[in-house]
Order: sequence, then structure tokens, then C-alpha cells
Amino acid sequence: MFVHKDQPQGISNILWAVATMKQQVEKVYLTQLLGVFVAKIGDATPQQVSNTLWACAEFRYLPKQLLTARGLLDKLSAADPQHLATIARACAELGYRDEQLMEALLNQVMGS
Repeated sequence: MFVHKDQPQGISNILWAVATMKQQVEKVYLTQLLGVFVAKIGDATPQQVSNTLWACAEFRYLPKQLLTARGLLDKLSAADPQHLATIARACAELGYRDEQLMEALLNQVMGS
């Protein structure tokens, strides 16, 4: 699959664009794209993470593999308030509750 050669930015951009167009994506494709994104999360920027989560919220798709990925909380330490708010909004829209994630978000906001 071509997407395996892609970087997090390309995956994030694709998901953002398709969500912006209000197109639906089959879950199998979302799962594959997110699997690649998670595998390369160390190379992702906070903006790419927040845009990807925003797109998932637009798709009404709960990206458990991203929300529980090792390295996600580390990305929050470099996130600005806009990206933190986008991540929190996506979690809220998807009904996702994780105390550790929310605590990390709030700690970063308070330290910003």
C-alpha cells in the first residue's frame, strides 16, 4: 500500500482534506491510515496529531489506536493552546474519556 511510505503530514493532510469535504471514508481505510500514522507518531507534529483527531471526530470514528498510542502524551508537551483545544474537542465529540490524557492537556494549558 502506497500510504506506508508516507509521513504523518501526508496522512494528516489527506484525512483533514477528506473530512473538510464532508466525505465518508470506510473504516478499513481509516484503520489502515491511522495504523501508519501511529507507527510514525514520533515524527508527527502536534498540529498533525490534532488535525488527525479533528478529522476522526468529523468522521465519527474513534481512533483508539491513536488515542492510546505510546508517544501521544509526549506530543502534548510541544502543543500550543489551539492544538490542545482541537484535541480536547475531538475527544469530547467522540465521547472519549481518559483521565491521563485530559490531565496532560490541562497541565500543558496551565503551563502555556
